[in-house]
Amino acid sequence: MEDLKLMKNDSFLKYIWNKYDLENEVNKSDKNKFLLSCAHYIPYDIVRFSNEKIDICITFLRNLKELYNSNTSSDFFKHCYNIYYWLYYEIKDDINSDKYINSIFEASTEIAKERNKGDNCSDSDLYKDWEETEKLVMLHIFNNNIDDIQEILNKECDSNRISCKKFVKKCVDLYTSMQHYLIQSCKNSNSIIEKTCLAVKTFKEKYEELYSNQKIENEFPALSSYTPIIITDDCPKEKSKSDEASLVQNNQSDQASTVHSNKSDGSIIQSVPRALGLMAGIPPLLVLIYKVNIILIQKF
Repeated sequence: MEDLKLMKNDSFLKYIWNKYDLENEVNKSDKNKFLLSCAHYIPYDIVRFSNEKIDICITFLRNLKELYNSNTSSDFFKHCYNIYYWLYYEIKDDINSDKYINSIFEASTEIAKERNKGDNCSDSDLYKDWEETEKLVMLHIFNNNIDDIQEILNKECDSNRISCKKFVKKCVDLYTSMQHYLIQSCKNSNSIIEKTCLAVKTFKEKYEELYSNQKIENEFPALSSYTPIIITDDCPKEKSKSDEASLVQNNQSDQASTVHSNKSDGSIIQSVPRALGLMAGIPPLLVLIYKVNIILIQKF
């Protein structure tokens, strides 16, 4: 089976992050607000010689703060979850990833207090079993962003369509490898198993919702079919600017050749009387042969 993991620069993930401005560069104002918190909570051995790791923490706190200060209510949790999923993909390959992410969570506690307890979308349990976290985050991204997935796939030509289809394929493959969770009661004493069980069941429901769309149904198989998903680009390729320029140049060249040819034919016709005028004294048979040749030249 192919690698089911996603890289942080995955095109579909980038599309989701950009919807929430999650990757806007850290500026001076951001540092003034959040640098001290990040420097206080993140151990020195993690961030030394790495401004990037501090910037990741600052970006996370900035986006969380902006969300809590906004009046967003309809998609608050979707937005909030995506901030946490973004953070996971930013640091998942770090050798101290679990220690690193927990220190960032600690730095965010003051910001979280600004919202009601029921609005807090942080979920530290999700990151306790790092091997399981990768699977859970992928399924959660699918479940929480199903409307964006449907929107992309419903368009015949979208720059994110192929990357979105690849993401769905990875999720389907992941679901296939985790079906044993479907027999769980989802009331297991182990919180990570319970969360995984719920994520798998929710994925099944969301995928069937996606599959019920007749237009999308033709591109993805039913979960019960075990049919492999083939990724194809059905969008007609647009001609590049160089191709269009070449086409224009060829057309202009053809037009120029036609004009030149017409001028050449005219010069032949105009030269006939003069040529005949110089034939005084030539036998009539030779003159007749010459005329026939001229007529043939004009026709062909």
